[in-house]
Amino acid sequence: MKFDITKGLRIPPADNSKWGKKYPFDQLEIGDSFWIPRKAASEMSGSIRYWKKRLGHSYTTRKEVRADVPGVRIWRKE
Repeated sequence: MKFDITKGLRIPPADNSKWGKKYPFDQLEIGDSFWIPRKAASEMSGSIRYWKKRLGHSYTTRKEVRADVPGVRIWRKE
């Protein structure tokens, strides 16, 4: 397989805003939590890592089922 090489193409800035707009990590105080329906903790690991690095906070997750809908709850620990 042959690939074309492009030289001099600028790398666009990363769009990390999707995590901030979709989930309220930056609004949590210690002990606060929020629930996300139809998500597994493994699906949230990227968002959690991003916010931990950005804010220096620690988070934990647990499975939670509400009205037969599975989801994940995320708490701010520190």
